[in-house]
Amino acid sequence: MTIVLFGDCLQWLTRERLRSQGVTEPFALAFLDPPFNQGKGHAFFDDELPPERYWQWLREA
Repeated sequence: MTIVLFGDCLQWLTRERLRSQGVTEPFALAFLDPPFNQGKGHAFFDDELPPERYWQWLREA
């Protein structure tokens, strides 16, 4: 079975949220594509965090 979920990993990668979408078995892949903090303008994300805050944010993910 293949299930594709799109969203914020901090919200989706919880047992309860995955089960709500029918994911009850261990899965083989989680792909995370964080912003790379290069100061580029994005429509939905501020990409200009101080380096220490950026790395803290990545550790949370």
